[in-house]
Amino acid sequence: MTRNSHFDWDPVTGDDAAIGAALEHASAPVLMASLVHLTGDPGLLRGDIQVNMGGARDLQCGIPPEHQAKVRRMALDALKDYRESGCPAPPPLDSGSLREVLRFLTARDLPDDYVRFLMEESEFESDDAYGLEGLDSIPRSSREAFHVVIVGAGMSGLLAGHRLREAGIAFTIVERSMEVGGTWLDNAYPGCRVDNPSHVFEYSFARHAWPQYYCSQPVLLDYFRSFATTAGLRPHIRFGHEVEGADFDDGTWTVRIRDANGRREELRANALICATGQLNQPRLPDIEGLGDFDGPAFHSARWDASADLSGRRVAVIGTGASAMQLVPEVADSAAEVIVFQRTPPWIFPCPTYREDVPSGEQWLFDHVPYYARWYHFLLFWLDGEGLYASVTKDPEWPHQERSVSRANEALRDHMIDSIRRETGGDRELAEALVPDYPPCGKRLLVDDGTWYRTLTRDDVRLVTDPIERITRHGVRTGNGVEHEVDVIVLATGFHATRFLWPMTITVGGERDIREHWGDDPRAYLGIVVPGYPNLFCLYGPNTNIVITGSTIFFSECGMHYVLDCIRLLLENGHRSLECRKDVHDAYNEIIDEGNLQVAWGAPNVRSWYKNSSGRVTQNWPFKLLEYWTRTKSARPGDFHFA
Repeated sequence: MTRNSHFDWDPVTGDDAAIGAALEHASAPVLMASLVHLTGDPGLLRGDIQVNMGGARDLQCGIPPEHQAKVRRMALDALKDYRESGCPAPPPLDSGSLREVLRFLTARDLPDDYVRFLMEESEFESDDAYGLEGLDSIPRSSREAFHVVIVGAGMSGLLAGHRLREAGIAFTIVERSMEVGGTWLDNAYPGCRVDNPSHVFEYSFARHAWPQYYCSQPVLLDYFRSFATTAGLRPHIRFGHEVEGADFDDGTWTVRIRDANGRREELRANALICATGQLNQPRLPDIEGLGDFDGPAFHSARWDASADLSGRRVAVIGTGASAMQLVPEVADSAAEVIVFQRTPPWIFPCPTYREDVPSGEQWLFDHVPYYARWYHFLLFWLDGEGLYASVTKDPEWPHQERSVSRANEALRDHMIDSIRRETGGDRELAEALVPDYPPCGKRLLVDDGTWYRTLTRDDVRLVTDPIERITRHGVRTGNGVEHEVDVIVLATGFHATRFLWPMTITVGGERDIREHWGDDPRAYLGIVVPGYPNLFCLYGPNTNIVITGSTIFFSECGMHYVLDCIRLLLENGHRSLECRKDVHDAYNEIIDEGNLQVAWGAPNVRSWYKNSSGRVTQNWPFKLLEYWTRTKSARPGDFHFA
């Protein structure tokens, strides 16, 4: 398959000084891995230069400055030799050398299945981590006769269309908006950006030269727009159409769609993929008088670009990810910003959160053999698997109300230090910003300190008194104070348990899945649901993440599984497959138990991860390896076939 060149490299050019300047931006551990490729000598990893995962969790991995400088000198010499020899492609490393690099970067010996997983994810053993095994042997006419309707042209919907197009399977994407992008189209508030590192928040088959370490919404939207065009997906998308409902009968889905003018039509499909995501239904707060306010009032996910906030008094209700990103931007133009906080978030300090990728570091990605791949690997490890221990519950830990383990307590202390440092000695403000629940019990945010520093400004106020009601002129709190404002921004999150909302999805005209689920959505692997044949969810129940990897990884695993389900249908001439209820129920018992063993399952934590009964409906509780392994193939014994 054609691959984006981000994981390839160009010849080394430039003089010694230019190469040396670029190396000043390098990650020393990543450079060491690249040096093994350049020199063919894994013995470089056996000296005094070693990573220390007990240190700061950055891309230097605890390597001290003097050793970083030594690595750069070694790399400069190796790159000069490489340049003078004409830049021949280094031969691939043998499995023993690859394992030694892994041991060096992770500071541990990894089991065989972990090695296979990490090598495939970072594309050292395969050009395409989520291939189309088995479908190639099925006659193309059979694949083209199989039609799939995909709901949504966001990240998962575009992924599904791309994989189906590769497989030669007919598909139609139905998108209610007039453009692709999903959440990155809907959330256009000032300051919106991703909170996963950009270099892991990308399709594995469409690597990108990201301009920022954590890219802003316009950059991400452009990525998905460009991908939809270059991947040839736009002719397959019905823009401006909403799916009202779908019914499965006699082996076929009938999908009812409506355009913006109210015109209705029906599509026939052999399979239905719902790629609507978890966070697409804005949640308005249950506050009395919300409709009484005289000025503009809108949700952050439905940003009113016509509302001029310059010189105005702005109330922001909520202190989650959206508020943390938009408040500093709004404060730069508004006369005053009043932030109403119910529960403070934990925020992991990240100095590069708003920084551009320097041209020197981009040069390393573009020219140093294997540097981009090992950089991706290290980010993937540190951002996901490497942090898992810090959220795992230790039942012997005595302070469960504030942390779930010693490692979780260390993470807590690290973030409290950041709060105190960034609030400049304002003890009252710092105390108000320290959460009373374990780190990662709710969504862990990422910031460079801008949020905390913004709250210290004279024209920004943090209000922690509970809101009593909205009035014509502003917000009244429980202490009787009315805060007069001109604009209200509701940064109050989403109805996370409303998967597939507001579609009516039935079988034989009965069993609407919304009624079947209520506020307790469940699916086997987050993908298939008993009683609903040939229905597949991407980014479905219990496939959200807190600290492990990115949602794109989960959707790619899920789509690999969906393709294997389609293979089972086509290979055996079946019209439908339906997940067995006993398989589904046993799996969900494992998921529920797993979520009780991590910070976000702590019983003293209320969050959008949980439904009204306290069950975690959103999150995956295990390491990434577990989901990757479970979705590698669809087991025929898990299904009823017709």
